[in-house]
Amino acid sequence: MRDVERGDLPTDKNAVAIAKGCGLEPYGWLRHVLIWLSTVQTVDGYEKRLPWNVHSEDLAEDLAV
Repeated sequence: MRDVERGDLPTDKNAVAIAKGCGLEPYGWLRHVLIWLSTVQTVDGYEKRLPWNVHSEDLAEDLAV
């Protein structure tokens, strides 16, 4: 499992804990995912939305929408 391999992410599967462990505000990350979910068409697109691949700047852009 990816979070265990990296070693710097929580090992539980709680999305809030994982977002927090990645330094993200959980509501902002979830909003980011829900905004982009309908536009994603590839596995790579989904992987870009995982908490460890999202940056605070991405979330700030979503709040401006």
